[in-house]
Amino acid sequence: MDIGELLLRAGRITWRHKTLWWLGLLPGLTHVVTALLRLWFTGYARREWWPLLAGLDPARLPALEQWLFSPALSGALFNAQFMVTAVLWLFLAGIGYWLVFTLAEASVIAVTLGIVNGRPISVGRSLAIGRRFLGRFIAIDAVVFLPWFVLALAAMLVGLVTVAATAVFALQETAVQSLIATMGLGLSCAALLACLLLPVSFLSVRFRALAFRDTAAVGGPVRQSIRHTWQTIRQNLAEVLILVAMLWGLQYIFNLLMSLVSLPLGLAAAVPTLLSFSQTTGGATTAAANLLSLAAAVLLAAPQALLFVYVSVAWTLAYMQWAGSEQRTQSEI
Repeated sequence: MDIGELLLRAGRITWRHKTLWWLGLLPGLTHVVTALLRLWFTGYARREWWPLLAGLDPARLPALEQWLFSPALSGALFNAQFMVTAVLWLFLAGIGYWLVFTLAEASVIAVTLGIVNGRPISVGRSLAIGRRFLGRFIAIDAVVFLPWFVLALAAMLVGLVTVAATAVFALQETAVQSLIATMGLGLSCAALLACLLLPVSFLSVRFRALAFRDTAAVGGPVRQSIRHTWQTIRQNLAEVLILVAMLWGLQYIFNLLMSLVSLPLGLAAAVPTLLSFSQTTGGATTAAANLLSLAAAVLLAAPQALLFVYVSVAWTLAYMQWAGSEQRTQSEI
């Protein structure tokens, strides 16, 4: 397979077929949602946490352990309503992001298959096909990400046990050195497990991308798709690794260039946000910070959408060649 020609072909398809652009904007909406969640958290911190810090007298700072375990700070940081709300929002946001990204990828795959087979489809039709693929994609994710979830659960359990043990020792007025040693040991074990999540996540994301294309282009039940994907990867391992490296490098360079835009925008939004914590400023500073954050999220969504579409199209074209399914025509397309 000529990988260079494949990447050029993916670029031509991405540029010529504007249907793909609209589908790519679906994941871009998550940037706006993330900005809104960040604004909510900033408002909460300004209202609940900042008064605790602003009231400290630099000339009479308390000892670190006295300040950390003070009733005022503990009540603010471990507020039950805040923690439940934050965990609920994070859970709903995570599920929502996952479904939106999966639906967008399924729709882009459907459009790419239609283009290759000489039957381009509309945005509405691609979304309808993507919804039909969604159930199989979710099942593939459940299988592929099972090792990742096991590691994540283990890291969370170790962290929870560490926090619980530290709280019990604190109630028993254990020495500060013992508290720090307990927390350090437990958090070190949790961090070690968390570090394993990075390579497992990297491999899982790449495998599930190919498994998605197998079930969409080749067909068959989920178990058969996963087995056939593994066989296809083994038979074309060198080309798979080369394409992984090239697309990962492209995404890395793209994100590096985007950071040249996002960092100044982030700093421009951060300055009025920090100033808004001051009691001497009015609502105009907060409004300016919120407006800049939302504008930055909208501005960054468009190029991220094009990159998402291009990478998805490239993987679809590549897998169709590896699996020998470019001439196949799904009845759903």
